Amino acid sequence: MAGMVVAGGMMAAMTAREGLKGSESALEGAAGFLNAFCGGDARQEIEKAWADSLPTLGQEFEINRAVYDWVVDNAPLETRPRQYEFARLNLTYTVMSKRKLLELVTQKYVSGWDDPRMPTISGLRRRGYTPKSIRDFSEAAGIAKRDNVTDLALLEFHIRNELNKTAPRVMAVLDPVKLVITNYPEGQDEILTAENNPEDEEAGSRSVPFSREIYIERDDFREDAPRKWFRLAPGRVATGRAGGACW
Repeated sequence: MAGMVVAGGMMAAMTAREGLKGSESALEGAAGFLNAFCGGDARQEIEKAWADSLPTLGQEFEINRAVYDWVVDNAPLETRPRQYEFARLNLTYTVMSKRKLLELVTQKYVSGWDDPRMPTISGLRRRGYTPKSIRDFSEAAGIAKRDNVTDLALLEFHIRNELNKTAPRVMAVLDPVKLVITNYPEGQDEILTAENNPEDEEAGSRSVPFSREIYIERDDFREDAPRKWFRLAPGRVATGRAGGACW
């Protein structure tokens, strides 16, 4: 109890020195004291590796560093916890503030914390991000002591890299144009073999039907094609993906 009184007096002295508002500084001082004496689990017989605290950089932790250190130096603790501040992960074009994200949820701008538009783990999972892609991104982004902003492209790179190795390949025509292969026999069809994933041989293959009449994407054909047009056009040769068919 004496330690608490002394620590409280030190908080008041720091409040006067820093010129902070009373209620705000009291809460921040209490946070620093509790982190050092209680929140760090230092009074419990826990290994030091688990007694450390990992807050993000913020005004309350920066101002109360002296309070935190004074408490752990003067309290009868068997283990001495250490508070390591690190910068919050900021992404370009992305709101990362917990307070602002909470406002989006409480005011019903989004359906919840797992809304695909939210930069939360559950939101990312609903958007198709795999656990490995999130871990790889976190490792690449690293932990910094100074505030910084990580490019969103880094996150997108890791999900593309992960899906490129694991996602099966399928083909679909969204805007179809009918193509008739005049030199292919009528009434005949055959089955071509397509890889499920060129990056993974164990993913196997699938069967794709092929006949005289097929459908291609409208954007894959141009009548007046430029010189470096490598898709289908009059007088040009195009190669199909499955089976290597040439038209």
